[in-house]
Amino acid sequence: MRIGEIWGDARWKIWKGIIKNIYKYKITGEELLCTEIGNLICLITEATANSELGETYLKSYYNESYGFVRYEFRNIDGSVLIFNLIKVE
Repeated sequence: MRIGEIWGDARWKIWKGIIKNIYKYKITGEELLCTEIGNLICLITEATANSELGETYLKSYYNESYGFVRYEFRNIDGSVLIFNLIKVE
């Protein structure tokens, strides 16, 4: 994927022109995940994105009934962002 400089942000990374990201995804296993909506069996997917700026990482948890219930992102600046599904209506 090619990403233009307009998507840069001084809080994490800026660049000039267009960079090319190369993504790799792999299903790495299955895990029982304790969540706020109960214990869920999830497929684990791990992904990386590499460019001249560095590498980012994603670990995601997918449940057959609820879809993606957790994302763990490691951003290009080393910061970590975690999303959890906490409620189903």
